[in-house]
Amino acid sequence: SPTSAPATGRLAGKTAVVTGGTTGLGFAAARRFLAEGARVLVTGQDAGRVADAAAALGPHAAAVRADVRAVADLGALYGVCFLSHQL
Repeated sequence: SPTSAPATGRLAGKTAVVTGGTTGLGFAAARRFLAEGARVLVTGQDAGRVADAAAALGPHAAAVRADVRAVADLGALYGVCFLSHQL
């Protein structure tokens, strides 16, 4: 889990949540947000891709297995992002 974001870039000090961020355009967006200094939380439905994305994105990103169509998963995502201060 990340503890801080890079101090430079126009998104420094910001946190981005990218749903569907483990592959394709979502993953590319997550990488761009990181490059601009944001901390990033990506979600995806496949546990393997979530783990791969977390490893690939590095220490200023976190990845959570979540289906944003499921209320319970949204609750868990809220907990990761805001209550536990992992980002």
